[in-house]
Amino acid sequence: MTTIQRLVSLLLLTAFVLSACATPAPTPPATITPPAAAATPTSPAATATPSRGPILPTATVPPTHTPGGAGLPEIDAFPLPADLYFIAPDANGEPRVWRLPYTGGLPTEVTPPGQPISDFAVAPDRRTLAYRTGQIVVAAYPSGGTLVDDQAPMPVEGAPPDSIAWSPDGTKLAYSLGSKLRIHRAGRDVPAEVSVPLEGAQLGRLGWSPDSRWLAALAAIPARGARPQLVLVDAEAESPAAALLQPYYDYLWLNDGTLWGTRAERQRERFAPGPNPQPVPLQNQPLIGLASPRDDGRVAFMDFGLAPMDEFGILSSMHPDGSDLRVEGERAVLLTGTIFAPGGRRLLVRVPGQGLHITDAQSGANAPIPGAEKATLARFAPPPLPQVREASGLALPADLYFLAGPENGPAQVWRWPKDGGPPIQLTQEPGGIVDFAVSPDGTQIAYTVGNELIVARTDGGERRTLARLSSQAPYRPIAAQPAWSPDGTEVAYVQDGIWVVPAAGGEPRQLVADQRPAQQVNTVLYLRPAWSPDGRWLLVWEQHWEGNAWAFVSLAGGAPVTIPNSGVPEARWTPDSRILLASAGGAYTTPGLHLATPGTPPQVTRLLGEQWPVQAARLQEDGRIAFLAAPGLNMFVPVFRLYTVNPDGSEVRPASKPALILYAPLAWSPDGRIVASIDPAACCPARGALTLTYLETGQQVQLAEPGNTMLVTWGR
Repeated sequence: MTTIQRLVSLLLLTAFVLSACATPAPTPPATITPPAAAATPTSPAATATPSRGPILPTATVPPTHTPGGAGLPEIDAFPLPADLYFIAPDANGEPRVWRLPYTGGLPTEVTPPGQPISDFAVAPDRRTLAYRTGQIVVAAYPSGGTLVDDQAPMPVEGAPPDSIAWSPDGTKLAYSLGSKLRIHRAGRDVPAEVSVPLEGAQLGRLGWSPDSRWLAALAAIPARGARPQLVLVDAEAESPAAALLQPYYDYLWLNDGTLWGTRAERQRERFAPGPNPQPVPLQNQPLIGLASPRDDGRVAFMDFGLAPMDEFGILSSMHPDGSDLRVEGERAVLLTGTIFAPGGRRLLVRVPGQGLHITDAQSGANAPIPGAEKATLARFAPPPLPQVREASGLALPADLYFLAGPENGPAQVWRWPKDGGPPIQLTQEPGGIVDFAVSPDGTQIAYTVGNELIVARTDGGERRTLARLSSQAPYRPIAAQPAWSPDGTEVAYVQDGIWVVPAAGGEPRQLVADQRPAQQVNTVLYLRPAWSPDGRWLLVWEQHWEGNAWAFVSLAGGAPVTIPNSGVPEARWTPDSRILLASAGGAYTTPGLHLATPGTPPQVTRLLGEQWPVQAARLQEDGRIAFLAAPGLNMFVPVFRLYTVNPDGSEVRPASKPALILYAPLAWSPDGRIVASIDPAACCPARGALTLTYLETGQQVQLAEPGNTMLVTWGR
């Protein structure tokens, strides 16, 4: 077999498909829990008919390269470099997608029964899945799913694998229809359809550039048996078109947005994407079987020119321009049925009769992956976010407070100090805490425990009961939803309406009572009180039988005043005691941004119209309003960008280039540089990993411990 034949064979026969290999994540940062349909982990069935689509080859492996073989070391399989998704049969022999967390355990099904899976892609949020079943494309996420396309036939047999791919920023989803590409783009109602000027072509191995602008694919003509040809599409053009780069039959996206194009034996070139590339030959031309960008700036690859037998390679690396070639591997590793894991230091290997193994590319040390004995097609999700245990070096502008506790155990209040060190547990309530609020000076906490509203010092001292609560059934569980007055002397809370009580203790007074007439359709409940900075008003949430709204309640007395057309999920006081009302769209709401001034009646100004799905907004010190908006309504992944606008709605300006994957609710830092949020856990969407997003750079980090956090708020 010639070298070129071996290269093409590896390309077409390797059925493992790793999105990160073709589409390296932009740096920084590396970008976390996908949908889990099964509550109890189970293993795929031992026998079944494999799905339509690429099947892992089962080449014979010499004993010295078989996991567990003589002289071959073993390693711990976990943690994996990222969550692993794969297709395997269920108990009924039906191919489904399974997810194995990178931290360990057993895989769980993430696609429903009755939908045999032929191909899939993992979104950059690491939990949303796009999969193909028959002629249907579906986007599935923890809270449900969306039909993307019901007229999307799979490419024919013999087409390159990897027929579907997400862009790294989550704003685009592309898939092959055989001879065409269909691209869904956020903010556009109709997907783009791109034809390739090559008769009989079948498109596959889709991969996105790190900046999510360019889509690469390989066009093969199975009937002719010719080698594939590289296709590039500018997906941000108004009408995307395909550029056929005929000399190249394979490619690799690099972290800087350039490509390696494979032209012939020992002939790779580097070029920037475009219809007329200006290629530069690599300084060294080894025989590369697999390649992957690495986080140290080098490109890792398996060099089968150094191996003693066909289809084996030895780990090597070099700079993207081909300079500084280094041999790093200690053993030859089988390349057929093998892919690089994210990071370029480990390999995923199919071992005949044993399933998937994770292998250290340098030493050859390996371990079996539990539950993946019958996997046919596998992909890693994007790597998990960097984990931190203390605030040193994070430049937090204020302390962070949150609830955290065991998955099914009592939650306590924690403080993450801005001046460094790990989070500190502030409360020790055996029954667990439901909600809380921190006093303006940071010395006291008000919280709900059992049927009591409690106030205590942050060191646990001077614990006292401010109010006793009832269940308020059947409308809601006990949750006082406390809110401190700006001067720290009073606490507003929920109890069949809105009450205010002195923080030092005393007689509560009711400002407004819930409306519960005999006709339940006329019920109105008042929740979520928030004080205006000038201390004159409370903003409260009106929960109606159908629909919701925000209302002002005067501390001087009087009935609540509903803000017109305010059934939006996000409302925030400005320092000058006005309200920013933001909506990204959804049930009973339209997208946009409004500014409301308290009064009878309130004065409401629309700043941004329906073309702006706004998730959150705040007034900056320079007088402009910063806001996070989605690129469009047809989103499968929660992607936002940062903008600013004048208080009169004029001069919208982008404030950051990177797209940000964020899960509401969002806690904006006092200086506006950081958003704290919860990356939802698969078990319970209200809890998850505390995540910090730096808006200017897009960098994200997660708090390693404690887990199961919720209700994040900043101190002052």
